[in-house]
Amino acid sequence: MSALLASVSSSSLHLLDRLPPFHPVALRLMRSATDDARMNEIADTIRCDAVFAGGLLRLANSPLFPFTREITSILQAVVLLGLERVRSLALTIALRRFVGGAAESVVVRVCWRHSLACAMVAEEIASAMMMPADALYTAALVHDLGRLALLASDPARFMRVLQAAESEPEAFCRLEREAFGFDHCAVGAALMEEWRFPQELCNAAGRHHAGPRSARPGLVEIVAIACRTADALGFQVAGPAPDFDPQDLFGSLPESARARLCSDPAEMGARVAAKINSVEICA
Repeated sequence: MSALLASVSSSSLHLLDRLPPFHPVALRLMRSATDDARMNEIADTIRCDAVFAGGLLRLANSPLFPFTREITSILQAVVLLGLERVRSLALTIALRRFVGGAAESVVVRVCWRHSLACAMVAEEIASAMMMPADALYTAALVHDLGRLALLASDPARFMRVLQAAESEPEAFCRLEREAFGFDHCAVGAALMEEWRFPQELCNAAGRHHAGPRSARPGLVEIVAIACRTADALGFQVAGPAPDFDPQDLFGSLPESARARLCSDPAEMGARVAAKINSVEICA
């Protein structure tokens, strides 16, 4: 058991016993190497679950990707999209299934769309920063895994937290700690350690509400920026959406990156919403 999970009270830990299992295909992909020599092995891993593979192919053929011909096999998807993007799509499907039958709940949908919006924004920031967009998408997608876990473990208790919460992250986390014994940042990082996710993803989950740690933003800092931007675009989990202030949101990024980013919240919000709709139709 990880040090994070071992540090919480036994009564709080009992809540996590009720969590649904995370999809084994996605777990194997997250733990796998990403060298090209393993493409066939990755494709075989996905093909072992026909329903999961079908969902991934639907996403690969969605408007998210501008291919002019249909992707008809998992191996073709791996070759055309790349291993990291395939892993991120697999993780998208797995997270969707992680919330299970609760996916139709308004609260779950709000939390789910915040995670997706954060991933879409992180991808745009990564492109502006000339960083690997797929890796940033993945890190941002799972940054709130702990929140989904708290919601799945005890929906009624989480609803009470949500009803009392405002959009300010630290206040929300404090309410979670009072209600559950720990907040969603600690839960997300601990679960990902237990599931042996890459350490950088655990860091993003655990520290996405922390302040800047370096002069040049890295993966954790960009996830934090994407999270705040998703809130400002109207994809917040609680409270009113904060103001969309490009200088406040993107001020820590290099000037060259800021120049490449959209400063119109209506335009960016519409683009993110369209991508979320594509995912929800296919995942």
